[in-house]
Amino acid sequence: MQRQYTTLFIMWLVVTALTLVAMWAWQPFPTHGALEAEVTDEAFRALLYLGSPVLGLVIAVLAYSLMNFRSAGPTEDGAFIEGKGALPKVWVGFSAALCALMIVWPGLTGMAELRELAENPDMVVKVSGARWSWTVEYPNGVKITGKEPMVLPEGERIRFDITSVDILHAFWVPAFRLKVDAVPGMTTTVTVNPHGEGEAETDAAYRLQCTELCGLQHANMAMPVRVVSESEFQTWLRDKQAKAAR
Repeated sequence: MQRQYTTLFIMWLVVTALTLVAMWAWQPFPTHGALEAEVTDEAFRALLYLGSPVLGLVIAVLAYSLMNFRSAGPTEDGAFIEGKGALPKVWVGFSAALCALMIVWPGLTGMAELRELAENPDMVVKVSGARWSWTVEYPNGVKITGKEPMVLPEGERIRFDITSVDILHAFWVPAFRLKVDAVPGMTTTVTVNPHGEGEAETDAAYRLQCTELCGLQHANMAMPVRVVSESEFQTWLRDKQAKAAR
């Protein structure tokens, strides 16, 4: 029995090490288009790292069992085996410690970072969802709708005030990561700090996508997003104001 535990322990270490290396090398995330994206991606990667020992144990036990206990004999259940000794207690304690760690980090610490990033916005943009398009209104009264790009300035802290005129929709820009529901009769908010220029024409992560199943054209309820420099954004706003005044 001791030899079995030793072999299983070594297999667990090897599988866990390989899993950690794979998680480190894997880049599953779309473009980082906001500071909030960095916070959420770091949290996701931390959860992958913390879950690697659990995944490693499951794979090691399955592999060891297949290699050593396969049988073509009787199909009835064997004798009941009750876990005894220190191993079950150690595993339960280890799992509980992992859960407690994840609640504190990246859970509470990540939420604190996001709250800090949401303080004192530089600009408030109103967004309204309706089957099946978005309407965006800027502080100076400029409005865009349909497939016209939503233009945002790089380096500004932007709060989106979001609502819906008919049914539930949801505001989500993949490059920003954060998502919030658009609810009829109420206003929900999400704050984003865009960094780095980008646009939907070259990167699909820059789009305002509805992620709440809202009917026949739900999949097409998307608006292109462009993140530009502050000077380019101000020029764009002036052009929009001039056209609206004609």
